[in-house]
Amino acid sequence: MRLRRSSIRARIVALLLVPIAALSGLWVYATLVTTGDVWEQLDLGSTYTAFGDPADQYAHDLQQERAAAVLRLAAPGDADYAAAYARAREVTDRDLQLLRYQGASHDAGKLDADQRARYQELLNVADQLGAIRSQIGQQKQSWDGALKDYSDLITPVFAFRSSFIAKQTGSLPRQGTILVELSRAGEYLAQETSAMRALRAGTEAGAKDPASSRSPWTP
Repeated sequence: MRLRRSSIRARIVALLLVPIAALSGLWVYATLVTTGDVWEQLDLGSTYTAFGDPADQYAHDLQQERAAAVLRLAAPGDADYAAAYARAREVTDRDLQLLRYQGASHDAGKLDADQRARYQELLNVADQLGAIRSQIGQQKQSWDGALKDYSDLITPVFAFRSSFIAKQTGSLPRQGTILVELSRAGEYLAQETSAMRALRAGTEAGAKDPASSRSPWTP
């Protein structure tokens, strides 16, 4: 069993040897271009502010909830992880409600057909959130399964962002596409970070569990 634990730790260390410094720099930059002044330089206007900003916040909330969910599943006996997951859910629900509310606001009439379709797709996918949470609450999902489920909820946000960029002229569509891809890279890094934390949390929880000292081949 000692050899098996060493093997698990070795895999975690191998993941940590990924050039995190470079990836973290990319993540910081992606966050800045997603939430900072760079988007404003594209002159996307009030419509993006009304819809894009809440969509960006919702995606960020899902990333935080995903991180809490995988820890909750990796170490189900940890009360702190359970409490953090509950708090993350509340934040996501609040901002998702705001995003839904925008669909009935006067700004909704400014969306073109493609933007409305992307917006509705985002909300339709968000309807799966309840089922995902139910599976997690009943411990019927693995942490890596939850990681994928939450990532699938975030994916439509990128298409929604891109629908605003498509309306621009000149060099702005190219610049906007680069910004979307940078934020997508940040999302991939967030996925990797959540996976590494779940691996570490699961290993630590297993080390504390007396049952983990049994051989995996023992009936």
